[in-house]
Amino acid sequence: MDKFNWIGLAAVSAFLATCSAVALGQTMSVKIIQRHESETAYTYVVPGHFDSTSDTDLNCRAGSTNVNCSGTTTTNGTVTAPREISYSVTGATFSLLLPDGRIAVVNCVSKYSYKYGAGYDHQRSCRTPLVDDFQVEFKDKNAKLIWPAGVNGKTFESETYKTLAVLDKMPTAEAITPTPPAPVSRPTGTVANLTVDSNVPGADIEIDGAFVGNTPSTVSVAPGSHQIAVKKKGFADWTKTLSVTGGAVRLNAELEQNPAKQ
Repeated sequence: MDKFNWIGLAAVSAFLATCSAVALGQTMSVKIIQRHESETAYTYVVPGHFDSTSDTDLNCRAGSTNVNCSGTTTTNGTVTAPREISYSVTGATFSLLLPDGRIAVVNCVSKYSYKYGAGYDHQRSCRTPLVDDFQVEFKDKNAKLIWPAGVNGKTFESETYKTLAVLDKMPTAEAITPTPPAPVSRPTGTVANLTVDSNVPGADIEIDGAFVGNTPSTVSVAPGSHQIAVKKKGFADWTKTLSVTGGAVRLNAELEQNPAKQ
C-alpha cells in the first residue's frame, strides 16, 4: 500500500472514531453554579463567577529569639459576567460549570405519562439533584444528569434534560492585586540568658545534670524550673533550684573548701 493510501486510511479512521465518540455520548463531572425552577415562563440569566489563584513570595531571617518575615502576595483572577439567555423557559434550568470552564445551560420541563384510552393524564415535575457536584452524560442535545442517592455510593438517580446552550469561557475582567504584607516578627520561644560565676574560677557548671561550661559562662535556658550545680575538685558542690521566665539572670556560687575532697 503506497504512502497516500496510508494517509487516506488514517484520516478515515480518525473521522470514524470522532463520529463514534459523538454517537456514544460524553460523560463528565460538572458543578451547578445556579438553579431556577418554576412552572411559569421566565427568562433565564447565566450567573457570573470568579476564579482566582494566589502566589506568595516570603523571605524570613531568623535570630536567636525571633524570626523576621516580609513578602508579597499576588492574586490573579478572571471574572465572567452574567449573560442573559434569550429563552422563555419553564421547569428546572441549571447552569453547569464544565471541567474546561465552559457553561452548559440545561432545562427540563414537567413530564407526562401516557395512559391508553385516556391520553396524557399524569404530570410530574422533573427530578432535580440535591447535590451540586455530579456526572452528566451529554449526547446530541440531551444531558442525562446522574447523581448519588444512597450512602453506599452504589445507588443513583437520573433525569434527562435538554441542552439549551453551551457558553464559552469569557473572562471579562482581570483582578491582579499585589498586596505587600507588613514585616512581621514572630518569637521562636522565650529564653533566659543565665550567667553563672563563682569565687573559684574554672568550676564546672551543670544544668539539669548536663555539663554546659566553666565559670564564668553565660548560657541560654528555656523557661521553667532548672537544677543548677557548680562543682570544683577540692570544694563542696554548690546547688540551686532556679525558676526562670526570660530575660537575664545572674548567679554567683560561693564554693567552700572541703578538706575531705582535697
